[in-house]
Amino acid sequence: MAGLLMSNNAAVVLKKLNAQLHKMSQKDIWKQALSTGFANAKDEHWRYTKLDKFYQLDFCLSTKKSISIDKVHALALTLDCYLVVFVNGYYQPLLSSQELGSYSITDINGQFEEAINSEIFQLINESFSVNAQQIRLPKNKIETKPLLLLHINNAQGKMTHSYHQLSIESGAQGVVIEQFVNLDSFETAQFNGARCVFNIADNASLDHYKVCVQENSYHFSHNDFHLGRDTKVRSLCFLLSGDLIRHHTSSRLKGENSHLSMHSLSLPKGKQTYDSRTYLEHQATYCQSLQIHKFIVQDQAVGVFNGMIKVAKDAIKTDAQMQDHNLLLSDTCQINSKPQLEIYADDVKCSHGCTTGTLNKEQIFYMQSRGISQKRAKKILTLAFAMALTDLIKVSDLKDFVVAHIDKNLSEVKI
Repeated sequence: MAGLLMSNNAAVVLKKLNAQLHKMSQKDIWKQALSTGFANAKDEHWRYTKLDKFYQLDFCLSTKKSISIDKVHALALTLDCYLVVFVNGYYQPLLSSQELGSYSITDINGQFEEAINSEIFQLINESFSVNAQQIRLPKNKIETKPLLLLHINNAQGKMTHSYHQLSIESGAQGVVIEQFVNLDSFETAQFNGARCVFNIADNASLDHYKVCVQENSYHFSHNDFHLGRDTKVRSLCFLLSGDLIRHHTSSRLKGENSHLSMHSLSLPKGKQTYDSRTYLEHQATYCQSLQIHKFIVQDQAVGVFNGMIKVAKDAIKTDAQMQDHNLLLSDTCQINSKPQLEIYADDVKCSHGCTTGTLNKEQIFYMQSRGISQKRAKKILTLAFAMALTDLIKVSDLKDFVVAHIDKNLSEVKI
């Protein structure tokens, strides 16, 4: 509670949220949020992520709304998939695919899993999630056709929240894509909270992608990955548009011989702030994890990366690698990076690293000497920096969308 009351702004937010809480059933979770304390500038985890404009929101819950099927098709990624639509956090079965292959979806309102690495906005999201679902891929089922979770926000100036649990059962294989978009351009910013919990059972595998394109929005999300024995998980997150985005991924490798790849690409520009955080626990033997996180920062934007890898005492033969690479495209932007390791086991191979810099002037000069304009040379080098991650996308239509958005993003600014 003390953290919540440290500033007048936080106290006002608390009062507004409390006014909404009487409609909700998750009061025990809200008590946890109060004991955790609200974000403030004195907290190490919030030092570089400013919430001044966020405090000015109304914090009024959105209502259940529907939109036309034509709007859904216009907003959804153009790919062959099983489509599951959410509008303002509410599941819309009539707008979703009637055939979901081997997947099933059921409501689980009020039944939330404890987070691996709990934080304030994850607790706020659970406190105010009015419509939660469990999605299940049964044992030994193999689905190469992606499951697209399309989140459409049509709640200008209000707040929306969503919660999903995905169970990939033993021996199953699936591809899941999270897409976050706004229905229209908003004049008044909105608060969008999201949480997705992935339980990957023994011998199962999952390819996971997240794409966030939400102008004039404050997007706070928290994903959890629980890995069993002999599992393989690939997760790629692309933070492409939004006023303030804070994406937190916490993972736990609790079965031996599991493998996790967890990557992200963030493109803050203007006065935006993008904050990408990972928390990974190695708890079993012979496990591998690889992380590559990249920022391309422009104008007066701010990028924040914080990554933690913890290796338990008995997790021998762990191989954990974490890299953070940042490209600064102006003299006024900034990046704040903090990769961390905590190792309590012997016989492990762990490393972390960080690089931050500008475009290579010698490379630009070389390309100019070959007849390429300076602007074009800078764009080619910037795209090449991003392609190291976009080339990892196995869904071709999704890859085309992400690459096109990066290209458009770079075309709108002077580099």
